[in-house]
Amino acid sequence: MQEPKNRKIGPIRRWAQERPFLFLTVALLVIMMCMPLATTKLSRLIFVELNFLMVLGVAVSATGNRRIYVKWALYLWIISASLDVIAYFWDMPRFREWLQLVNELSSLTFLLGATAFLLRFILRAERVNTNSVFAATSSYILLALVWAYAYSLTDLFDPQAFSGINHAAGSSRVDLVYFSVVTITTLGYGDISPLSPFARMLAAVESLVGQLYLAVLVAWLVGLTISNRQMKKRGG
Repeated sequence: MQEPKNRKIGPIRRWAQERPFLFLTVALLVIMMCMPLATTKLSRLIFVELNFLMVLGVAVSATGNRRIYVKWALYLWIISASLDVIAYFWDMPRFREWLQLVNELSSLTFLLGATAFLLRFILRAERVNTNSVFAATSSYILLALVWAYAYSLTDLFDPQAFSGINHAAGSSRVDLVYFSVVTITTLGYGDISPLSPFARMLAAVESLVGQLYLAVLVAWLVGLTISNRQMKKRGG
């Protein structure tokens, strides 16, 4: 009875369903590349929030527990998007700062949850395939975004926490994402630097977590591959 259903699904769609994290990785990279194009509040509201929902929706829906996780992710996105809409139309500086604080916290929680779901998917995988490899890639990018939002919260409380951040042009989020990526990869150009003690410690922990993540996760995937090959040899 299942064969007619399988025949209705084309090869491209089936390939996409089997490798959702490949599309998640590509979408994350595309969004990061397009972030500098969102220069106005309205463009950021439309472009960033809608893509945020689309990309992270792929991550949480591919874990297998769709009812719980998708609802959880959707609620957090609704909170974040609603606060952005209110901040766009509300012009009171003090009220806008509180909205931004709650928005940053909800977005940070959203990213942490999506990263945890991806890691759960990787660690529960019985074999290494294209999907698990790109799940690891997506979770690494999401880690960089998690720290970018943590830096944004730090910058919100202390605008002097980082040097080289362009607050006047409204591009501080792009600057902090850039700083997070070069920190987690230990590239460190030095054009943006943490100045406050808390910002420095965040950057130090991010570089440490980034290196440990690569070492532990790569070792896990390699060990799982070797184990599967040994089992095939014994079974064959």
